[in-house]
Amino acid sequence: MHLPVRKTVLLAAILVLALVYVLQLSLGRPAGIREFVLETAPDTIEITGGQAGTVRLVLDGDRWVLNDERYPADAAAVQSMVSAITTVRAPGRVSGNPERGDFGFDSPLTITAFASGKKLRTLHAGKVSANALQTYCRLDGSDDVYLVSGNLRNSFDRTVESLREKTVYALDSAGIERAVFNTPDGAADWVLERSGNPPVWNFAGSTDIPDAEKTAAWIRSVASLRVQEYASVDTVLPDAPQGILSLTAGGKTVTVTVHEKDEETGMYLCTSSELPYTFRVSSYTGDRLVRNRESFLK
Repeated sequence: MHLPVRKTVLLAAILVLALVYVLQLSLGRPAGIREFVLETAPDTIEITGGQAGTVRLVLDGDRWVLNDERYPADAAAVQSMVSAITTVRAPGRVSGNPERGDFGFDSPLTITAFASGKKLRTLHAGKVSANALQTYCRLDGSDDVYLVSGNLRNSFDRTVESLREKTVYALDSAGIERAVFNTPDGAADWVLERSGNPPVWNFAGSTDIPDAEKTAAWIRSVASLRVQEYASVDTVLPDAPQGILSLTAGGKTVTVTVHEKDEETGMYLCTSSELPYTFRVSSYTGDRLVRNRESFLK
């Protein structure tokens, strides 16, 4: 039995569409999307034309550092950049003349990726699309303009401050066994130690009994510390700090020196054994770092 020609053509078209759909699923991307994928992962990313002027990120061992100062960089932010420059997804080519349309290439953000000194890719990011989910881009000097997935200006046009690593330390609160607060003259104002089975917190050398819930909540609040903002390199520290907090966990002791509180902003100026830079923390965080013995009592 022979099918009519019209039905045969229709069935063939359905079969072709089904195969295209299967291929789209297997490839994991819609038809028409181009992917420009680097075979080598970059170890250097240079960004020019943004609000910070020129930003240079370099992979140093297992961490990324910023500019000549070699500030440690925020690992999550840099990984997002690496992913964006390594795989560029372009839903469509919109023009072959970057000067014809209003694509924003009169003041582009230029991102260049290198590996072992060899240039891998140059991406010129123009304007962001109306939905803020795509960016007009040119690749490697080509005049072709692509509408690339992602707001690349938001990802790459960053200040040095926003790209710096903000973590001072991160301890497991369950592993902290000792906390000491020293007064400006270096004397221990109070010492909290956890011991026993089950372990409980007590003041060393004192009959005062700390409130278990208050103490546990405070330990959790200071187990990790992040920078609110970094102070300028010429910041002068006061002669005497407000106090020094030391936390010991797993045989390691970290210290935070609280120098002074800015009465206008409420932020506290600090230094730490874990960072070579002077920094500020929020008013809330600073208040947690400077505690007196009475605040722990029932």
